[in-house]
Amino acid sequence: MTARSGAYRLLARLWMEEIDEEFWQGLSAAALLGVPEHLQLDSAYRTMERYVQGAPGNVLKLLAADYAVLCRGVDPNRGADPYESVHRSSLGLMMQDEWEAVLHFYRSVGYSRTASSVEPEDHLGIELECMAHLCQRAADASLQGDAAAALDAVEQQDTLLNEHLLKWVLDFVQAVLGAADTEFYRAAATITQEYLLMDREFLQRLREEMLVIPGTLASTVA
Repeated sequence: MTARSGAYRLLARLWMEEIDEEFWQGLSAAALLGVPEHLQLDSAYRTMERYVQGAPGNVLKLLAADYAVLCRGVDPNRGADPYESVHRSSLGLMMQDEWEAVLHFYRSVGYSRTASSVEPEDHLGIELECMAHLCQRAADASLQGDAAAALDAVEQQDTLLNEHLLKWVLDFVQAVLGAADTEFYRAAATITQEYLLMDREFLQRLREEMLVIPGTLASTVA
């Protein structure tokens, strides 16, 4: 799995469901990357590291309660609502035109969400999972020497990122920052935002290179 695909899968997992013991242990054992050239992202990684290292014994209960408020709607006055249609539709409701647009995009790229998920398709976790899928598709095509398929997958990533995720995630992040009780979810929100912004720059450079020099992907797609 490429580094970008893995990063998107990690972000998707952070927002798809509550943090369980297995995932928490994985975080505790992991070393989050350093990205000194992206100061806000690096700072958020270090904030999450400090929280994980110094977390209290009841951390999973604290995180579950925070997630329930932010993403499950247990307090309508404080929820961050991880759904594209809620943040983009004029009515602020779920499963509006934006949801239909995401469904159309998934069909156009041949993506099927994880069977176990019961959330609407415009949930943040599912959109991030699709990005992970497309990153892996680009990497696989590159390794197989299929420059056209690799470019197609990169352009699909660019569409999902710029026409969907970055149209609403920044609003979602601000809602999380204002409502979260734990430093963990505030850091997760900032990491999500800053990674997407960093990846937008990366994809722009990559697409330009691939269009100028066909086949330019194997060493950069990760």
